[in-house]
Amino acid sequence: AWEAEALKPSFGGKGGTSEAAAWAQLRKAVVPPRGEARSDIALIFDLAIRLGLGERFFGGDVEAAWNHQLAPSGLTVAQLRANALGVSAGFETHHRKYAGADPKDGRPRGFPTPSRRIELYSTRFAAAGYDPLPVYAGPQESATEGDYPLVLTAFRLRQKPTSRGATSRIPVTPAPALHLSGSARRSRSLRDPSRGIRPPWRNLRPSQAVLRRPTWHDPDCPGCCQGSGSP
Repeated sequence: AWEAEALKPSFGGKGGTSEAAAWAQLRKAVVPPRGEARSDIALIFDLAIRLGLGERFFGGDVEAAWNHQLAPSGLTVAQLRANALGVSAGFETHHRKYAGADPKDGRPRGFPTPSRRIELYSTRFAAAGYDPLPVYAGPQESATEGDYPLVLTAFRLRQKPTSRGATSRIPVTPAPALHLSGSARRSRSLRDPSRGIRPPWRNLRPSQAVLRRPTWHDPDCPGCCQGSGSP
């Protein structure tokens, strides 16, 4: 929110640099809050207090929570507040960290699991009484019986327009289209609406319905590219 401070503990991410990942910033409020407006995190912490969960939310102290989040970097909210552009934690990149020695017992550091290994079998889930392996659970309504014979999902084209502008390579699809398997279309006497644009799945099950969301480009407004929301 523009009306409240916000912590950006790192500017790293996919394709980012190690310098960006080590940079933290406390973003100052841009405008005063209107009325009783508060940030999302302030509302969440206040709600936790009212639910009796204050001990898990730093007694409702957002700044204390931020300091806890920053603790591994050695930075504090006070430092960031005094440096509007942000502060670097000065991290160094270490590859194969899992192979390094744990200073507590000298064993290989491994991964953050009880066994220190990559676990496909979740020992934490097993200890809590849950299935330790992933299990597929189908939809509550049967895909072949009752009033709901189809399971709906949706997708957007990979060349979806962005705010940076559209190009001639972006296919314009002003209307949504529903993709069904060949057998599902024939049983319903429907034609194929794909118009050369196929969904990301080569073979659809007879119970699947895939909605292609529309995108369009206004030729009179080169920077105006639109995309639909959720169906």
